[in-house]
Amino acid sequence: MNKAKQIKFGTHIGLGVCFGVIAGAMIGTAVGNTLGVLPYGILSGLLVGFLADTYYTRK
Repeated sequence: MNKAKQIKFGTHIGLGVCFGVIAGAMIGTAVGNTLGVLPYGILSGLLVGFLADTYYTRK
């Protein structure tokens, strides 16, 4: 019998936002505009995390 591991909805969203903040800070530091790039990192992490959570909960 094959049992899937139960994942709570929201775990990938949290991870995505954390990595988005880190990536946005690194790119912003390299470009010289951290506050301008950081919201894009947060939004992209939120979107990717939401898609991953939706995929794994519907699977």
